[in-house]
Amino acid sequence: MKKVITFLGTGKYELMTYKLENEQGEKFEFTSKYVQSALAKMLNDVKFYVVLTEEAKKIHWIGSEGNGLKKEFDENCTSYEEVPIMDGKSEIEIWEIFNTVYDLIEEKDEIYVDITHSFRSIPLIIMSVLNYAKYTKNINIKKIYYGAFEAKTVDNHEPIFDLSLFNKLTDWSIAADKFLKTGYSEDLSSLIHQAVSQLASKNKEAQKVDKLQKKLNEFSNSLYTVRGKKISDLGLDIKNMLTDLVTINIDELKPFEKILNKVKDIFEPYSGDIVFDIYYTANLCAKFNLVQQSYTFLRENIINYVASSLHMNLFDRNNRVMIENSLNDKSDRNLNSQIENIVDYDLRVLYKNIGEFRNALAHAGFNDNSPKENKIYDNLKEFIKKFEDQVLTKYLADKGL
Repeated sequence: MKKVITFLGTGKYELMTYKLENEQGEKFEFTSKYVQSALAKMLNDVKFYVVLTEEAKKIHWIGSEGNGLKKEFDENCTSYEEVPIMDGKSEIEIWEIFNTVYDLIEEKDEIYVDITHSFRSIPLIIMSVLNYAKYTKNINIKKIYYGAFEAKTVDNHEPIFDLSLFNKLTDWSIAADKFLKTGYSEDLSSLIHQAVSQLASKNKEAQKVDKLQKKLNEFSNSLYTVRGKKISDLGLDIKNMLTDLVTINIDELKPFEKILNKVKDIFEPYSGDIVFDIYYTANLCAKFNLVQQSYTFLRENIINYVASSLHMNLFDRNNRVMIENSLNDKSDRNLNSQIENIVDYDLRVLYKNIGEFRNALAHAGFNDNSPKENKIYDNLKEFIKKFEDQVLTKYLADKGL
């Protein structure tokens, strides 16, 4: 259901001509003391919920001569409901206001909010209600309106500003924070898509940005499902795409540039070198609390290291089996002398120990003597450090990096 939650205060309202633009882009004007009447003219198929105190009801809902907002709504056949609230002079009353407004909202409602005449703590309360209801009732916040009296012209024309961008900033911040802490990208990708979807059919820059959100989802899914073969390329692609955003001139993305710059920091280390990139990805998974994924990336990267050092095709199954046999001390050393020159005792021990913890995770802790949770976490940090000291340092030195 489409609902407009609006507030009446007790101040002196002047006759104003409001400048309006509906959702179809049509512009027109409407003259009234009440911004709510102007919004009713602009919005179709909505019901107004007029939140008011007892004093506001007397002054502006009924009016001293019966000429308040109620009369205008009735004359224009506007659908409405009165919502009485307390004055908000104590914490108990403030919580009552919160609950009253929250109870107006039902599952999957489309909500428009007018805060023009909201008073005291109401703007903060309504934003808290909206953010709360987004997650508890899955609502869609369409618009947040503010009739800007202070921006009126000399002939009493008053603009109505749409402040819903500030709500979107909150959504973007939450989605980006979720990605930066967990690697889950779907919320952020969805917001990027929403920002550019209407432009993508005609604007090549918008099409590039839309590809970014798809790549983010692909990267996130590759982390969660341990797709090491593609993670390096994805990380580098996204890094370059986010770098290119600096030169992309799309107004719809400008407010979110700083958020996207924070996201870019995650991808900055990706280099295109698969051994380094998988090492970094294992670190990233540990940070995201993707423990099993981190162990798996780290163990397989030891095989990557050996193959890359010998210029072998690290994606070839036979090569990987041959290297794995050497790491497990099962190979014919006469046939694999090159591998044996790289696979020393310390590397075998590291590979074996990482494998034991990875297997413990894969068997869900049902085996006897399975390590405790804290040991799994602590040892992961230790194994990442050992890989860095024993493998990565030598690998980068050999490559002159």
